[in-house]
Amino acid sequence: MDNQSTTNLSFPEAVSVPESVTQLGYVFVPLLFILGVVGNSLTIAVMTSELFRTLPVSKMLITMSLSDTVVNLLFPFNKPFMSQLIGTDIRALSSGGCKLFFWTYRFAKTGSSWMVVMISFERFVAVWLPLKAKFITTERNVYIGIAVLYGVFAVFFGYWCSWADRVIDGSCVINSRPAGFEIQSETQPQRSTKSAGRSRTTIMLLSVAIAFVILVTPNAVAHIVSFVRKQEIFETTDPVMVFLREIVQILEQMNHSINFFLYILCSKRFKAGVIKIVKRKRDHTDTFNTNSVTLSK
Repeated sequence: MDNQSTTNLSFPEAVSVPESVTQLGYVFVPLLFILGVVGNSLTIAVMTSELFRTLPVSKMLITMSLSDTVVNLLFPFNKPFMSQLIGTDIRALSSGGCKLFFWTYRFAKTGSSWMVVMISFERFVAVWLPLKAKFITTERNVYIGIAVLYGVFAVFFGYWCSWADRVIDGSCVINSRPAGFEIQSETQPQRSTKSAGRSRTTIMLLSVAIAFVILVTPNAVAHIVSFVRKQEIFETTDPVMVFLREIVQILEQMNHSINFFLYILCSKRFKAGVIKIVKRKRDHTDTFNTNSVTLSK
C-alpha cells in the first residue's frame, strides 16, 4: 500500500507540535478527563434518581453522558504526549485493536452529537406542540429513537473502520475519511432542552446547545480551512495549522466534559438532585465509620 495515501489520524512523527501547545495539552487533557468522567457519572446518577427518571429527556441525557464518558476515556490516547509517556501507540498493538478503537471513538462521539439533535426535537415538541408532546415524546419512542440512531452508527462505522483503519509503521492510520459526514454530525446547530419548571430546564438544555456550537464549531472550521488549503489537518507541518489543531481538540474535549457544570449552573432541580446524592453518600459513609468504631471497641 502506498504510504502517501494514508493519513495518521492523531500524531504523525513528521509534525512538530510547538512546546507551548504541548504544555497546554499536559494541563487541559488530564483536567478535562477528570472533570468529564466525574461530571458525567454524577449526571447519570441524578438522571436515574426519582427526581428525574420519569422525564423522557433523562434517557437522552443519560445516553449522551455515557457517550461523552467514552469519548473522554479514549481521547487522551489520541494525543502525542500519551504515546510518548507509554512508549508506544497502544491503539496500534494490533490491526483489530486499531479498528476497534476508532470504531468506539467515532460511535460515541457521533452519538453524543446526535443526542443533541434528539433533545432539540424533544424541546421543539414540548414548546410548540405541548398538547401532543405526551404522545410523541413517550419513553417508548425515546428508546426506539436512541436504538435506531446508535444502530445506524454501529453499522456505518463498522463498515468504515473495516476498510479504512489499519496499522502502518507502528501507528493507527486511515486510508480515507468521509469528512463531510463527520463535519455534518459535529455542526448540527443545536443542543437543546427539557422542562423541570419548564423554562428553567429549557434554559439548562439551551446552555448545552450554545456550548456545543461554541466548542465544536472551531473543529469543523479547522477541517474546512485545511481542506481549502489542500492540507491534511492531522499531518500538516504548517505551524498555524498545528496550533489550530491542538486548540480545537482541547475545545472539543471540553464539549464532552462540561455539561454537568452547565446543568448545575442553570437548574435548581438538578442541583438539588446532586446535593441529595452527595448527602446520601456522606450519611452512608458516616454510618459505616460509626459502626466500624463501635465494633472495634
